[in-house]
Amino acid sequence: CYDRGSMVSSPSNYSQSSEAVSITGEGDNATTTLTGGLFNAGSISSAANSTTSATGPVSSNALTVTANASVGANDTYSFDSNCYCMKYSGSLGLNAKLSGDLAAFVNSSESGGGTISALTNGPTSNNSSVAIDITAGATLPSIINSGSIAAATLSTDTTVTGLSATAIRDSSGTLAYIQNNGSIQAISTTFDDEAQSAIAIDLRGDTSGAVINGVEILNQATSGKPATIIGDIDFGTGDYQIVDTEGLSSDASADIVGNIAFGHGNVYGSDRLIVGGFATVTGEITADSFTGVSVDVQNNGILTITNDSQALNAAGFHIETGGTLNLTVLSEFTTGIVDTSFNLHGFVTLDPDSKLHITYGSFVPANSIFTLFRAPDGQLSVSDIGAYNAQLTDQLPFLFNDAHLQIDTSNDGKTDSLNLYVDVKTADQLHLTGYAAQMLPYAK
Repeated sequence: CYDRGSMVSSPSNYSQSSEAVSITGEGDNATTTLTGGLFNAGSISSAANSTTSATGPVSSNALTVTANASVGANDTYSFDSNCYCMKYSGSLGLNAKLSGDLAAFVNSSESGGGTISALTNGPTSNNSSVAIDITAGATLPSIINSGSIAAATLSTDTTVTGLSATAIRDSSGTLAYIQNNGSIQAISTTFDDEAQSAIAIDLRGDTSGAVINGVEILNQATSGKPATIIGDIDFGTGDYQIVDTEGLSSDASADIVGNIAFGHGNVYGSDRLIVGGFATVTGEITADSFTGVSVDVQNNGILTITNDSQALNAAGFHIETGGTLNLTVLSEFTTGIVDTSFNLHGFVTLDPDSKLHITYGSFVPANSIFTLFRAPDGQLSVSDIGAYNAQLTDQLPFLFNDAHLQIDTSNDGKTDSLNLYVDVKTADQLHLTGYAAQMLPYAK
């Protein structure tokens, strides 16, 4: 099924929900099937607006695939241990698709098209927008996007609550492969209670089906064109959950900005986060403390971890030569940003000439110890700790006497930690008296 035109849903009445395209079956004996999948090089858009007089929330869905509907059921991907990736396992016979079309749903930017958007706007709590929604009982095993998939839920009234925007949501357990060569974005207004939700890819409903044996999100730049994912990525239950972001050059980077939550699985270390060359990942990264996630930051890759209350549980954590890790330390979170100590096979390795940048994200009112990494005894390797310490000294804040990194071993000898020691200046050292001396702890 091909779309190169424009399909738009925008109700003329306020406070009315909107849906542009729905692929729906009526029951087990009345199914809807698009055997060859769906190809969009046009636009599919939905918009809904609410007012202060609305009796309830409004929703906006651009494309929905519901129960008893199947789109490209043969365009499946399966985990391949040789490449540690999901590989196309669909039909490659006489009617095989071209290499760029090997998916159940292709959103193509050819001729400037390939736009899927959902928007809600208005001062009503619990408004929602979803660009692509695959519900329980539906089938859509793969997506390739070189265009734009976007959801936005907006309001000028910041007192409303519960607003959500989701670019791709799968509750069917069939979506095992998402390849993004364009843009996937979820945007929501920031509200007073900060309870808004902006999720780029939501797989939390996947607790059974094909995806428990592997699912990959490949964010890959192409020649002269960056690849961008903005919004959270949430996985469901299963193993071999892979996020791989790969840039080509400084002009064709691959960037992910949002939190990534890996789900519970049964195979230790099977989940992967790969930050390739000319690629960036910025956000809070979390993983199950039984399986963990294996993290690899390659040459010219940048990982910025923003965890502020919960450690990143990693099976392995590797910053390769030329890779960059950015960390922020907080006085309210000192127990460890990256933790691999929960399994004897865990490790942390920062190769020679890898880069580590540390930012102080809060006041440091007294001498403090911040744990950056925890690993099993003997499994923590930081090749350039001397260079990192020289950098800390060069960038030492005025209110500090000293800041340095040190590898420590726990009293029971089971855990090694990379700790940041901060020695702050006293009022006497700063020649402060009276009210100024009393205020000093709040200024550091």
